[in-house]
Amino acid sequence: MAKATTSAKSGTDQLTSRADAIKSREPQRHAAHLVRGGSFAALGPLRVLLKTIRPDGNLLDCVILAQDGTEGAAIVIARGPELQQSFYHGNTIAGVTYDATAPLTRTASDGSNPDETQKVTPDYLEDASILVAMKFPAGTGVDDAGRPVLWMDMTTPGRQFAVE
Repeated sequence: MAKATTSAKSGTDQLTSRADAIKSREPQRHAAHLVRGGSFAALGPLRVLLKTIRPDGNLLDCVILAQDGTEGAAIVIARGPELQQSFYHGNTIAGVTYDATAPLTRTASDGSNPDETQKVTPDYLEDASILVAMKFPAGTGVDDAGRPVLWMDMTTPGRQFAVE
């Protein structure tokens, strides 16, 4: 009687085969992401260099960075909602009223303690900050002179308002 042979691969061989299969796939041009609990579909990411922060505190003027670091086309990017001045300005949240004082600063007042000046940290550095932007085909909820802004800064989770 002939002996049965097994063709089962060891665990290491299986992992190597899986890695080879993944490497052989054609890279995708865009990765699809769901943001804010799946309410928006986003495409990206896109590396950009910050040029200026708009006075309204909501928009960033940037240029697209090529793989070799050279600057490309200009692009307008919305700051994440948590850092947009219009998101907080004049609103009271949990008993604290917020007022924008500059593109990167605001005051917070609860009516009983001294007002608190808050600033976005870490700083956005013009001509130095490299950001990652995602495209929201349905728009970001921010417009630029009546045109919807489709790209949003995704470095927002790494920044926050803090006491100066």
